[in-house]
Amino acid sequence: MKLKQGISLFFALVLIPAFALNAAVQELSFGEDGIAGLYYSQPEHFSKQPVIVLGGSEGGIPTRLAEVIASSGYPTLAVAYFKAESLPQELEKIPLEYLDTAKSWLLNKHPNHKHLTIV
Repeated sequence: MKLKQGISLFFALVLIPAFALNAAVQELSFGEDGIAGLYYSQPEHFSKQPVIVLGGSEGGIPTRLAEVIASSGYPTLAVAYFKAESLPQELEKIPLEYLDTAKSWLLNKHPNHKHLTIV
């Protein structure tokens, strides 16, 4: 019985949000956009506050969490700050101004919002 519940929970938390993702995905490059990441846009009739998703010590673009948030209707920017092309390979000496660039980019995409959420 517990195995069946575990499998059901797995599908509910992992697979269903991925299939429900309606967002168009745009890849951003450090050289062109000043940030490395993926932007999950939403249809214009969605008016939820934009979200920036940062990963942890694993590095790279935090796509899994970003997809779950985007599947709930939030415009989401998943940002890598190391272990991605043109970024440091180690988690040290990461300039905080890099996150200002991500914030400005996302708020420019959503001029009707003055605030955003960082996860």
